[in-house]
Amino acid sequence: MTKDSEKKQSHITEALLFYFSPDLRTFLSVLYLVFFAYFTLFFIDNISLALKFIWYTLTISRVSLSLGHVFWGALFIISLIIPFSVSFYAVFLPVKIFKRPWTTYLKFLAVIGTIVASVGVIIFMDQAIRFIETREPITIFLEKAHVNPRLP
Repeated sequence: MTKDSEKKQSHITEALLFYFSPDLRTFLSVLYLVFFAYFTLFFIDNISLALKFIWYTLTISRVSLSLGHVFWGALFIISLIIPFSVSFYAVFLPVKIFKRPWTTYLKFLAVIGTIVASVGVIIFMDQAIRFIETREPITIFLEKAHVNPRLP
């Protein structure tokens, strides 16, 4: 191994060392990890649904589709991907925050801000998905794919 590869750890290794280090913050950081890892696993189905929607769009005649299908479809795909992406990135963000030369107080404030912002974005996108699911092109896809809309 070269010095560069020894110095540069993978993001996953770096995160594991951060979350399971013998520090006082480890208990809270493990709870944070479990919280956002669960969110990531929960929203992985959104990625699957987005891929199904893309496949559905590619396999039907696009000549007969309206412009609304393009816009609502794009919003639907984006709305499905964002909660997963935010949850996944939130797992690695504290690692980056604690590398900064900030005071411990600012680091904890940044992590709390990450939690609030992440959960806020996830809640907002969930409401957006509920709204988008009621649009005609999306309801037709959900019926054909035998996917139940989200409960209100």
